[in-house]
Amino acid sequence: MSKQIDSDYNQQYIFPITLEQWIDERHPARFIREFVESLDLANMGFAMSNTDEGRPAYSVALLLKVWLYGLFMKIMSSRGLEHACYDILGMIWLAGTHKPDHNTIWRFYRDNKDKIKKIFNRTLRYAIKLEMIGFVLHAIDGTKIAANVSRQRALHKEDLDYILNHLDEIVNEKIKVAEGAMEEEHSIEMKMPEKLKNKKYLKAIIREKIEEEALSNAPLEEIKQEVKKVLQEKKEGLESKELKHESVTDNDARMMKVGSYTMFAYNAQAVVDEKSKLIVACDVVQDESDNNQLTNMMEHTQQQVDQVADITVADGGYFSGEELQKAADKGYEVLVPIRHVPKTSDGQENKYHITNFKYDKEKDMFICPEGKELPFKVETTRTDRKHNTKRYQCYYYKECPHRQQCSKDKKGRKLEISPFSEIVDKQKQKQQVDAYKKMLSKRKEIIEHVFGIIKCIMGFNKWTVRGLKNVKAQWYYLCTAYNLKKIYRQWLKISTLIPEKAIIS
Repeated sequence: MSKQIDSDYNQQYIFPITLEQWIDERHPARFIREFVESLDLANMGFAMSNTDEGRPAYSVALLLKVWLYGLFMKIMSSRGLEHACYDILGMIWLAGTHKPDHNTIWRFYRDNKDKIKKIFNRTLRYAIKLEMIGFVLHAIDGTKIAANVSRQRALHKEDLDYILNHLDEIVNEKIKVAEGAMEEEHSIEMKMPEKLKNKKYLKAIIREKIEEEALSNAPLEEIKQEVKKVLQEKKEGLESKELKHESVTDNDARMMKVGSYTMFAYNAQAVVDEKSKLIVACDVVQDESDNNQLTNMMEHTQQQVDQVADITVADGGYFSGEELQKAADKGYEVLVPIRHVPKTSDGQENKYHITNFKYDKEKDMFICPEGKELPFKVETTRTDRKHNTKRYQCYYYKECPHRQQCSKDKKGRKLEISPFSEIVDKQKQKQQVDAYKKMLSKRKEIIEHVFGIIKCIMGFNKWTVRGLKNVKAQWYYLCTAYNLKKIYRQWLKISTLIPEKAIIS
């Protein structure tokens, strides 16, 4: 009869097992240990504790190991990391059986969040030594991640305008007779209009001001003026920042479309290498659009790995004549899809789209698809752009039989040409080459799965910190952890070939 294997809690060893024997040599905790111990943390600017008073402080290396291994294991909170130091064998081994509390772990993050960019850079330097990174093709993309805010604690210019325009009826409905209301309930019932029923922060502002004024026995008209003054100040605060929306809990977050919802969020950017799928540059911006991020991200790549790829591809959201010109001026080779010509209602290509108008540089005029001339009329500056544009206008529109298909403008078809039209034309020509078409088609497979791994596998769908500076630090932590996971696989291959040699130096 076979015996069953069960736990023997009284088992003793003649020679006690050392901490070094607790985990396998290929365990990821060993990789994190080697990586952190290869860093000169003092020279990297990490805050070191040298005081002789009080309880000895945990070392910077120990706490960095805890953070990096925690991200490896999809643990992103300081309390979760504290529990891991009790429960997860790899973490217990890595921390040397020490158990730093969550406050200590959080303070390390708070005091050193601006140094994580250097740790991210160190992962790339190591990957270059291992010849993991290629510089043939890189891809740029961004992903919107929800901010750590309450959706109800926010100011919206549209709501403030509505209340200010309907202030009399709103306040009249909310105040019965001030004295009677205060005697009955010591508070004033607030029933906002249906349009604003979920705007709890606005409701609280108005209620607070009404109660404050009512308690002082102020006349109704004075109450209205005080409420108006407060709301006007809030509105002017938005306008001074050129914002339509502002979160009260995180002033740096911006309204963006995240999936099918519009919410306060940040735009997380990344540049990914085709060969290794490593993130070679990252950043977080407040812009919902990616239009101004092309050269910004390539400059980040240059800073991190000292060069950019032979070709860098981005999606259509990065298309901007100004950005293409900046990239050309810096010697960056880029591929950004040009927007497609829209179809007509019957599914045919629009014959009178601007792309079908030919520009004659010598005569400084456009030639329409019907062969008519659109000469230069005036140079203008649009409020939404920093550069001037040249406007060309058709003067044959009255007798043109295609007028309705070409333009609804009563004064005839107008075209504008920017200072960047030449670089845009070069980009169009470049994208007709088969080799470049193939590179553009690779963009999705290079970078989009990276965001999928961070969001779905690593479980990060919402920032856990507030403020642009803190969010940037968290994104660098996440990208560092993602890169370490990739490098760990290469480390396994090398450590199998050279088991007794230190891998990271």
